[in-house]
Amino acid sequence: MVDYLAECLKEPVPREWSFPETEYRDRLSRVRAAMDRAGMDVLLVHSVVDNCYLCGYQSLWPEAYACLVVPAHGEPFMQVGEIEGALAVLHGYVTDIVTFSWVGSEVAPSQLAGLLADRGFGRRRIGVQMGSIEMGLRGPLDARAYLRLKELLPEAEFVDATRLMFDIRVVKSRAEIEHLRRAGAITAKGIRAAIEAAEAGSSENRLSALAAREMIDAGSDPFSIDPITSGGHRSGWFHTTFKRQPLRSGDHVLLEFGGCWHRYTAPMMRTVILGEPGDLAKRVTEANRRTLDLLYSNVRAGRSAHEVAVEVKKGVEDVDDMIFRSGHFGYSIGLGFPPTWTDGPMYIAEGNERVLEAGMTFHTPHSFRIPARFVVGASESIAVTETGCDILTPGVDRLPAVKAG
Repeated sequence: MVDYLAECLKEPVPREWSFPETEYRDRLSRVRAAMDRAGMDVLLVHSVVDNCYLCGYQSLWPEAYACLVVPAHGEPFMQVGEIEGALAVLHGYVTDIVTFSWVGSEVAPSQLAGLLADRGFGRRRIGVQMGSIEMGLRGPLDARAYLRLKELLPEAEFVDATRLMFDIRVVKSRAEIEHLRRAGAITAKGIRAAIEAAEAGSSENRLSALAAREMIDAGSDPFSIDPITSGGHRSGWFHTTFKRQPLRSGDHVLLEFGGCWHRYTAPMMRTVILGEPGDLAKRVTEANRRTLDLLYSNVRAGRSAHEVAVEVKKGVEDVDDMIFRSGHFGYSIGLGFPPTWTDGPMYIAEGNERVLEAGMTFHTPHSFRIPARFVVGASESIAVTETGCDILTPGVDRLPAVKAG
């Protein structure tokens, strides 16, 4: 059998970089500055999002083991399974790649320990991503691998580097924001297609399929989350999505889609009402509109997330005793791989005193649910600016689309 990576590299590589190499080098410099402040000699990056951020690596199997090794000085190198190794070259600048066979993948921790020892890091301070940075986000070195590294490198000092990468990439560059803007335009196409097709007698699956086709035709990468379509009573249950449910007169239909551009996702949420909305729906709709208006008028660099959330919460005061909503008014977005488009634990929420910075980007889902009955929801993806916020998903009315039942 041929050496797969060697064969791939015999011809000039048709690079599929998401950014110029200068963008990746700038990120590497900022990560190394953070490593220096933490006293780390080398950083082990196991999160696929962080790998993609630093060197462009991506795969259709994001859970596949890969480790980018970032020394304080010198070029990074990667340890990765043999069938994924060429993807590091295709999508980025790393050429020093050590592979292992999937059949013998249990050797990865021992191989990594050997690589670190051979390259002079066996007695140094090694940064390790020891845990998920929040619910639903993969990234840490698994426990068995960590214990094996400690066993084989007894003179090394292991340092918790779980949050190091996110604290850097939470503020996006101009190039990243432009990727999100492109993603937002794709999302809007999917939302418009689903709204147009929504009618009694259709189904959640049909709306999802039409939206997916529209977004993929418009250039979307594979989605980090498949189209979310939930109609009727199912819209009153959080995190339901298409499941062959027929749409009926009087239904509220939640649409939440995320077009993806070079792995950057800008989600949007909208609601369709099939028939004349009732008095309660009208009241919740007005609260939803008011709350979003408060959010977009209060977000700006220099204000804390808590300060903004306190102001925005005033929009739901008259309905808060009858609805269920999530406990935040926005969460960080950027690079993402299935199963989530969130990129880490930065929330516009009470109790979060972190100050908003220009370049932070958020999805702002406001889904107000009458539990098990219906929802009124809308959202935009936004970028924080010095004077306010920039809407990255424009062009679709935020009020529910009311259609004949």
